Amino acid sequence: MYKHSWSSVGANKKHIQLTPKYRYKMMQKDKLKVFCKVAIEEACKRHNIVVEIVKVMDEHVHMIADVPRTMSDAKAMQIVKGLSSYLLFRICPNLRKRYPKGHFWTEGYFCDGVGESNYAFAYEYVKNTDLGFWPEVFLCSRRNDVITFHPISQELPDLGILEIDITTAQADPKIAISRVDGNHRLYYSDGAETGYSRIEKLVSFCLAYDLSRDEEIQLFKDINKNQKPMNTSHLDRIEVRLTPEEELKRRNPELYIAQRLHDDPKSPLHNRIYGGGKKLVGFDIPLRGLKTGIEYMLTRSTQLTRLPDAEGKYRVIRNFFSAVKQWQPKAWSTPKDYILLRGSGLWAICFIGAQVIDRALLQDKHSAKDMLTILRSGQEWDWSRKGDFVGLGGRAGALEISNRVTAKLQDESRMSTEQLFDEIMSEND
Repeated sequence: MYKHSWSSVGANKKHIQLTPKYRYKMMQKDKLKVFCKVAIEEACKRHNIVVEIVKVMDEHVHMIADVPRTMSDAKAMQIVKGLSSYLLFRICPNLRKRYPKGHFWTEGYFCDGVGESNYAFAYEYVKNTDLGFWPEVFLCSRRNDVITFHPISQELPDLGILEIDITTAQADPKIAISRVDGNHRLYYSDGAETGYSRIEKLVSFCLAYDLSRDEEIQLFKDINKNQKPMNTSHLDRIEVRLTPEEELKRRNPELYIAQRLHDDPKSPLHNRIYGGGKKLVGFDIPLRGLKTGIEYMLTRSTQLTRLPDAEGKYRVIRNFFSAVKQWQPKAWSTPKDYILLRGSGLWAICFIGAQVIDRALLQDKHSAKDMLTILRSGQEWDWSRKGDFVGLGGRAGALEISNRVTAKLQDESRMSTEQLFDEIMSEND
């Protein structure tokens, strides 16, 4: 259900996790579970935050809430944590024996849009529900000889037992049974994460067979994009995993190049590209954002098209990013302080790359050293968040940044754009 205001319609549902300070098991007793739930619901009610689900566990709380779209996550959490803590101490004064300073919740919290991070919520659901039903867990048998269906009778040919040959499936060096969808909902269930024990439980699933890779990709997109939005970088990452390399080169070269920049140990962006799922420290650049930037670079360059294969294009682009790393090393060491590897800054670098690569290839050069020389031929720029490009966002901002930088570039055989303009204007009309 969407909320309506005088100028907009929409929803802002959040999955929130709260944890008591020091992770004490403060809600073991049923009475405290009720008090905690009442305090949270009352705190939200007073500030027009609509609570849809509250699940109070012994040492943490999960909730789904529709937050006003004008309210930031930080403000919402300040309200939920601060006011609910105040109300809890009013309802149950004995809690001050454990928390004499009046701070019930830990300083940290988890807050994300519903549909992006439901791992823990799904974990608690399947762990604590006798009949766990996960309709989105969609498997596909890529080999028909690993599954056998045994009908229970001739009268009921569609009802029976599905037998899976685990030994044969595990012995296959390729994937015999793929998880088309459901990976993020199964994330905590294997017990690999601290604080989440392994779940051994019967759950439902859907199994298909004889699907092509394209059909698997399309089904995944139908479930997660058309029906329930998911991180777009994760969708791209799934396409990389399910598409043979040569086919990906031909069909989606920009995605192939973006993923190669992450996988290749020689790449300056090795292991720095976020492909969806759980985000790890050091993964600065969304795969979708980089893919878009590479697409800009390929469409604007006149010389990269001379290279017939995506791998050749990749190597030149890898050399360009190596040059950029040497040109602006601080953006690599402290990326949060700079715009160069994010948003409009990243796209601007890709626009700049198209021109720098063209200048290099026109001289039959392609090394990082050659492109670094071109980059250093221009003006020194401040790429920090409060530097020369403040206020320039989106594709238009990226183009403006690119135009400013490339106007100052020079090389051995060519003038800069500004020098050429000055020479034209100095001629007598």
